[in-house]
Amino acid sequence: MDIIPPTAPVTVFRLINVHFDSLGDTLRYRAQQMEILADVLREPGCSGGIIADDFNAISPEDDGLVDKNELVDAWVALHGRADPAGGATWGVGV
Repeated sequence: MDIIPPTAPVTVFRLINVHFDSLGDTLRYRAQQMEILADVLREPGCSGGIIADDFNAISPEDDGLVDKNELVDAWVALHGRADPAGGATWGVGV
């Protein structure tokens, strides 16, 4: 969904809701899905956005998808990685 504030009509924020594949042998699909979403947030005219919902991080390799695609985990940006049990938004085996 594109959100265009009435006070800044040239600004477009994109809200994306996802549910990635969760099967054990489908890391390549999750990696491809994350890359597509990152590209959607970088389309001309898009000022940024939020990707939310279930990423189904089921392997250690999943954890690197955010950094690989130059995205920012909101929890980590606000609280760091020191205490992932305290409210992490991404976790393998959770």
